[in-house]
Amino acid sequence: MLTGRKFAARFKNSSAREAYLTWSAGQMFIYNECVLEQRFFDSLSRLIAETERHKQPIRNECRITRPKLAQIAPLPDPAQTKPSLVIRPPKGM
Repeated sequence: MLTGRKFAARFKNSSAREAYLTWSAGQMFIYNECVLEQRFFDSLSRLIAETERHKQPIRNECRITRPKLAQIAPLPDPAQTKPSLVIRPPKGM
């Protein structure tokens, strides 16, 4: 199994060699992190697909019902131009 490529490199001086090795190490680190991230998202998508396949419907007695927005606060009239529920601070503040 091929895991990498090897090649000979000749450098003009030691600073060029050091710059190349620093750059290639940074590039290798970024590539490896991208591979790990992709593996994580792949495993996460497999997990989501697996749970979707085996998902059971929720019984009605176990459901949590949320109140509808109209039950919490009345909806404003769309033809209204000024809001009637503006809270104004008391005078003198």
